[in-house]
Amino acid sequence: MPRLAVKFPKYCRHSTGSACVYVSGKVVYLGEHGSAESKARYREFIAKLAREREAEAAAPPTPAGTTYAPPALTLAEGLVHYKRHCEGYYNSRELHNLREALKPLREWFGTAPLIDFGPMQLRKVRDSWIKKGLSRHTINARVGRVRRFFKYCVGYELAPSSVLERLGAVEPLMRGRGGREVAPRKPVSWEDVEATLPHLNRVVSAMVLFGWHTGARPGEIVGLTTGAIEAAGEVWTARLARHKNEWRGLEREILIGKAAQLVLDPWLRPDAPDAAIFSPLLADDRQPKRKGPRRPGKVYSRAAFSQAVRRGCERAGVPLWSPNQLRHAAATRLRDAHGIEVAQVVLGHARPDTTLIYTSLAKARAVEAIRTQP
Repeated sequence: MPRLAVKFPKYCRHSTGSACVYVSGKVVYLGEHGSAESKARYREFIAKLAREREAEAAAPPTPAGTTYAPPALTLAEGLVHYKRHCEGYYNSRELHNLREALKPLREWFGTAPLIDFGPMQLRKVRDSWIKKGLSRHTINARVGRVRRFFKYCVGYELAPSSVLERLGAVEPLMRGRGGREVAPRKPVSWEDVEATLPHLNRVVSAMVLFGWHTGARPGEIVGLTTGAIEAAGEVWTARLARHKNEWRGLEREILIGKAAQLVLDPWLRPDAPDAAIFSPLLADDRQPKRKGPRRPGKVYSRAAFSQAVRRGCERAGVPLWSPNQLRHAAATRLRDAHGIEVAQVVLGHARPDTTLIYTSLAKARAVEAIRTQP
């Protein structure tokens, strides 16, 4: 019997007017129908498809009955595997976020087979976060972390890929579809900062001023050390060994100008180059002598920094603001005065679109321009 010729998909015209081919029920677009470019893409596509089919034909046959079967793990056992991976891979802040996202999985479905977790279970977990009053942004981020766990399981052959595919069918929460809506963070005004400063201790006050002048992240401020600072030239540089984008292979430098140098200079500790510059022990002379179960630590946490600022706002009678809003204020000033590229470098953003989220005075200027035009 003669061998049947191998058939390849035909060059077709889509209803949109584009050239395309249909493969396994999917549409592959090639460009404008009839153009030389689309026909060249079609030839490349067919050549690639032919190579793939030849490779499949040359592969040794799979013995009958031998199919991949992942180990029959419970969800709790899968989480143990993932925990070992995460502890050497993520920083402490992301580890905390992962624990909060995966806690309901262990509590509710820990004894169930890992491969049985599906869209309905994920929706149940998400509904519990909605009932707790979490913000929509936080809920969507937690759902992403749950998917990341299952992606790890698939990548290490602890679960079949179908588990991850099913979870992809759960759509993210859109505005008005669940979760608390949070107003965008705005830059704090200098008037509110100036009114708050007298109600802060001297260390927190210096941290606030340093953040205002440099735009550094609160986590970068609390962990800043003397050994990281190169005090040479008109602009000093602080090179951070640990920072938010460290995992991307990027370096982080905080540029310290004259105003920030005046704030920082009294707190430099050349005798202890690896110790935190802004230590709670230096807030006043009583701190090192305090006794009892709640002694001051050597380093402020981000939460303690925010709490101190919040209490200062309450005493000053100004609207509450957070240390992150100091960064937003610096971003606004830099972007409006020098452009987005300068703001991106100073703030240490990996991508310029991150810098774009910061509030800018440019819109107010545009409104004023339209208002005054003839």
